[in-house]
Amino acid sequence: MDSVNSAEELTKLLRAKNTTTTQIYDIVSQFDKLEIYFPHKEVFVLELLQDRWNDQRKDDFKLDYKMWELFNTMWTKIEDENLLKKLFKNLKFVPLLSKSLQLNQDSTNRDLFLKTLLKTVSLINSTSTVEVSFENSCKILAYTLNLTCLLKVHDSELSTDDRDQLILEMITLLDINNMTEITYKLSNVYSNDLLLSTLKYISKYSSDFEISSTIILKTLLGRFIFSVHVDSLKLLERFFKNNSEILDTQPAILLFQISISFLSRSNFKQLEEIFTYVVKCQPKVTSTLLKELSASKKTLSQEFLETLFNNTLSDAEKNVETYNNPEFWSLLSHILDLDIEIGIKYSEKLMSLIKKHKDTNKPSTLKLWSKVVVCHINAREYVQFISKWQSYCKKDIESVDGKETCFLFDREYTTLISDNIVSLSITQLRDLLSELIDIITGEDIEHTTLNKMVLKICLLGLPKLTYNTLYEIKSILTKVFEINSSTDLWEIKYLIMEVYDDIVPEEQLTSLSTEAFTTLAMETGLSTDLFYYFFKLREYQEFAFTPIENKLMEYLPSIDTEKISLVVLKLFTNWSSIINSIFSRDHIKDLIKILLKSEHINLLKSLFINDDFFEEENITFHLVDELTKLYKSEEAIVYLNSVPVQCMNKNSRISLIENLSTKQELSDLDISLLSNLLQNPTFRSNLESDFDKLKEFLSKDKKTNVIFTKIWSNHVSQLKETISQTFIKNVVEDIHKNFTNAIVGDIYYKMSLEIVKITPDDITSQLKNSFTTKCLKNLTESNSINKTQLIWLLNALFEISKVVEFDSTQKSTVVNTVSQIIQDVEAISNVALLESLFTLYCALYEENLVYLYPQYLAIRGLGASKERLLPALSDVLTRVAENNINDFNNGFIMIINSFSELTTKEYSSAILELFQLQLTHIEKDNVIGSHLFVKSLSSFLTNIERFVSSPESVISIMKTIHSLEISKSALFTQFAIETLFPLCLKINLLFIHRENSNNDEIFSNTTKMISNVLLVHRVKLSNRNHLVISLLCHLLEVVSKSQEYNLSVDSTKALARLITNFCEPTNVSNNQSNNKHKLSSKVGLIKQSLRKHTPMLLVKYVHLSISRPFEVQERRELLSSIHSIFNLLSQNELRLVNSILDNSGKQYFKSIYIEYKRTGKWRED
Repeated sequence: MDSVNSAEELTKLLRAKNTTTTQIYDIVSQFDKLEIYFPHKEVFVLELLQDRWNDQRKDDFKLDYKMWELFNTMWTKIEDENLLKKLFKNLKFVPLLSKSLQLNQDSTNRDLFLKTLLKTVSLINSTSTVEVSFENSCKILAYTLNLTCLLKVHDSELSTDDRDQLILEMITLLDINNMTEITYKLSNVYSNDLLLSTLKYISKYSSDFEISSTIILKTLLGRFIFSVHVDSLKLLERFFKNNSEILDTQPAILLFQISISFLSRSNFKQLEEIFTYVVKCQPKVTSTLLKELSASKKTLSQEFLETLFNNTLSDAEKNVETYNNPEFWSLLSHILDLDIEIGIKYSEKLMSLIKKHKDTNKPSTLKLWSKVVVCHINAREYVQFISKWQSYCKKDIESVDGKETCFLFDREYTTLISDNIVSLSITQLRDLLSELIDIITGEDIEHTTLNKMVLKICLLGLPKLTYNTLYEIKSILTKVFEINSSTDLWEIKYLIMEVYDDIVPEEQLTSLSTEAFTTLAMETGLSTDLFYYFFKLREYQEFAFTPIENKLMEYLPSIDTEKISLVVLKLFTNWSSIINSIFSRDHIKDLIKILLKSEHINLLKSLFINDDFFEEENITFHLVDELTKLYKSEEAIVYLNSVPVQCMNKNSRISLIENLSTKQELSDLDISLLSNLLQNPTFRSNLESDFDKLKEFLSKDKKTNVIFTKIWSNHVSQLKETISQTFIKNVVEDIHKNFTNAIVGDIYYKMSLEIVKITPDDITSQLKNSFTTKCLKNLTESNSINKTQLIWLLNALFEISKVVEFDSTQKSTVVNTVSQIIQDVEAISNVALLESLFTLYCALYEENLVYLYPQYLAIRGLGASKERLLPALSDVLTRVAENNINDFNNGFIMIINSFSELTTKEYSSAILELFQLQLTHIEKDNVIGSHLFVKSLSSFLTNIERFVSSPESVISIMKTIHSLEISKSALFTQFAIETLFPLCLKINLLFIHRENSNNDEIFSNTTKMISNVLLVHRVKLSNRNHLVISLLCHLLEVVSKSQEYNLSVDSTKALARLITNFCEPTNVSNNQSNNKHKLSSKVGLIKQSLRKHTPMLLVKYVHLSISRPFEVQERRELLSSIHSIFNLLSQNELRLVNSILDNSGKQYFKSIYIEYKRTGKWRED
């Protein structure tokens, strides 16, 4: 390069046949440094590259990505578009592109090549069009897809966005997406050349399934393979035949998934053929394919599935190893998901299979057993299933000479029967229980054990029944207590007594005695259920319980660890009052010791859920006493923190305070517990009465400051007491004595700050003045203290400013010093220091929100904590709202304008924090602010998509809004009220998805916003009920997808409350000045208006119940709200609903209406 003296010599060098691609790249890269005159050098390079690329022998130029990079660089430097088009015509681009993609399949720089190719194709698409045959288009796109599949998913120069864009640009270049007519010939070419590559690409980047390129590729697949003018089966049959050896599992599954999405429900014959092709190619994916079918709500013909079911069982019988393969059991489960009739038809066969393999494949057989049960429930044949189950168990017992069968004696299998008793109608349940009880209580009993177990298993489902259902069957269950039978029915009686508190006849209670327990114990042996039975009887009637108590304490050590956990939990959960009042102190202590063993202590979480547990004095005393002995254990401290301080004995609190204060290292939990204990001061512990001990304690940890505050506050609250006067005097004297030599941030500074903050002036005015002066002096000498001390000092001055009014000199001192600190670049990079400066600025400087808000956003963007900044800013807003409404409104306008200018997650969260703060401080007498409030709701709705990354902040805004609906209802105009409905709808649509962990909170807060509208602003919805109905229909759809969105039953409860509130309006009155003693109720008029709209809500509920059935718990929660709709509607509206529904809808509507008339409708009796 140095020896070249002219453009002619340079061109000869570049054109030389022995000049390598690397040399060409190096030379052209230095064109900008040339000192010779070389006009049109870009055109020369492009023509050179075209010449080399058009030469079929020059593979090195096609392979080297740097040549493509040169092409891009030169192309972008030429601004004449006509010249570019003229140059491009001389390039044989289609053969070049095809050959280059093939050559780079084995290249180590394939990711760099593709990245460069993206730029090339983008440049060409912007200026020219390329004529290419469909066959070549498919091949080129296939080469591109194959090349991208060779890249590493996360470790590549080609990013996900670049890869996506490359495919899109390539499809644009090749014009594949604009075929006007799809013929079989074109589809055949697509199938041969492009289909396999498409499947490999989408399956490899399945996590990016929703990016643009995969969506378009999927669309192309649908157009060319599943077009109405194409024989799809013929194409796919040939595809599988040609590619069976190279088609991997994931692409095969993907093809079936796509087939499901493009074929309608009526095309199950085609799906069956495709299913057969895939399974023939990849036999191991059968179960996965059926799972995909089930998820899509599509199915195959019963004949096909039945054949598959029987073949699966036959193959397993020939090869017993199949039973150990989870895929075998999964396949059977998915078949039952797709066709419940198979589960019903072959239920006995499946039960035999489950029984045979329950020991070797328990999880799989349990899952299959649950599917068999669900098949009958969904077909509304659960009663028939119970009969089948009973008959099978009878034959099973007979065949094995009384050996226990898993379907009768294994709790894991029988639980599925018990839990689903709730699916029976009241009539079915009455008939079933009547039949079983009549058999049990008869004199000439056959198969007593079987019948007792069947009844017992059914009765275990009683706790899941609704109150109304239990009321309906109570008279039947009472028979068990009325009959004089020699049959031992105490277990059955206990199960009934668990759900009824008044079912035992009075005459039976009078005969209760300890002897009855002894007799039963001798006949049946001791068991947990026997003890539970007598605990339950003790609830009804007093009798001597000590022998039973003694037997229980002897029995507990004899059972295994897992069972004893269940027993202890049940005893304390159900009968803590009996234990507290009857058991001896030693036995209570022994039970507590069992409870606090390492393997059982986690039971406290369940016990502490109910606060009533702490009202049992004896139990709580021994529990706290034993936990105190374990004070070195972090787990014990956790549970002690959960015990209400009011329930702790004073001596226990003193002991616990002493023990904790002696610990060398204090955790956050220790500090929290001490703080809780000091809420009810004892004034007798060393920590509370001896200042020397307190100083020693405070020196251990920085976090102990809160403990001093608690102790000091307690003494200040009882100044007349001698012990407190002495304590306060000692503290103040000690501080005055040692403050001169104290160091910023040490124990004396900290104590002084707390004292100044919470003590009346008449006690510590001298200390307050000296401490303030000392802090200001320290601030002026900030160069002599470290950053940690400076931060503490700034925070202290902020706290002092709340109780001390600084004079102009003091403010000037702070201003000058802070100005010097801000000039220190290193200091400003300290986030904690910035937080302290900002809070102090808020306290002492000009209250101008237009300056404060940008500072807040900037500091939050650097990682500052909102918990530190917002309280100071809130104080400013309080003052501004009182003294300068214009400034308040200007700040509000700034926030509203910022909604449309969001860039980052941190920025959007910070804006919402300011928005929430502004909302909480707005007052109804601020006329302009009230208008801005309405505008802010509208702007928030318009820009809500910008806050998708900040769900927690959006939840906070919703909470603030539904609080304002009650506290400042005057802010909500008609427009504001109507804005809330699309806002709630949009929030649900944007924020509720599987990946979000806040779905329940989002859903419940949207319902609260609308509930408060109904409560306070119902009159503004007089002609807007359709808005509520539309939103409620959407919310019903969301709840119907609760599993997809990970919604709990709490969301369903929230929706049920909202529907009930809507259908049951509270009294709305006109209370005018000239008629203020008259009440004019509008409830009747509101209900009349509601009747016009609520039928649609009922239709929506019925439709969803059939097409996408609600979970059992959800259906139960929604039932009360549906009954409130029925309460509202007249016969005219009911007939309207019935006329809208199809046959299945009419049947379901009839069933819920009958249920409503039986249990939901109010009756005088």
